[in-house]
Amino acid sequence: MIILKLNEETPVSKKESKRKSKKRKEQLFDYSRSGIVINNKPHFVISVSQNTLEDFEFQKLLSKYKGSIVASQNLENEPILNELLFDSKPFKKKALFESFKSTVFSKAYINYRVLICDFNFYLRSEIPGILPFVKSVTIATENVEASEVWKTECFLEYGVKPDIVHKDRIRYDAFDVVADFETIDDNKLQVNVLGEEVTFYPSFKYLEIPDELKILENFELSNTTICAAFKNF
Repeated sequence: MIILKLNEETPVSKKESKRKSKKRKEQLFDYSRSGIVINNKPHFVISVSQNTLEDFEFQKLLSKYKGSIVASQNLENEPILNELLFDSKPFKKKALFESFKSTVFSKAYINYRVLICDFNFYLRSEIPGILPFVKSVTIATENVEASEVWKTECFLEYGVKPDIVHKDRIRYDAFDVVADFETIDDNKLQVNVLGEEVTFYPSFKYLEIPDELKILENFELSNTTICAAFKNF
């Protein structure tokens, strides 16, 4: 994994600026690299200047590690990194589903028809546990055919077979509870319950940083990023 953070740049004098411009051809990129071992695996910390980060050639270099890059909080929303960063969405969905599940287990939705929007079906292992605690469950996903075996497994385990609907054919008004895990914003899940919005936050156990990972806080990574990319569950 590559941990990407910005250099703390300091202003340079005009004289230094001219000197640097002469050396620009020799020094293509302004960055430093160091190593760190987490969970007995080697990772690299790259501190880069904003100018280098915006350099197309440097971006091409980073693209070789697409999906294996995590960034400090001030870079998480950097447009040029959108397609390169580690995908923490599966983790976010599971952390929020854990909170949602607690409410379901309280039998608050025992007589409700529940729709769960999970287009990539990241929650396939988590959803079956709530089946006995609601009236019905429907999952909106992208690949309906691939979910048929899963439906049978749910029936054999819980005696209930969920419904599967393609994401483009959802009728939201047919459900009492709509939990749309595709619209997670700022680590929050807005669930529509009988027309009212209920906010869910990630389960604490998912975002608690163990002692062996606290060193990663020094690189200005968010708790979500640290836990999603490095925590063992």
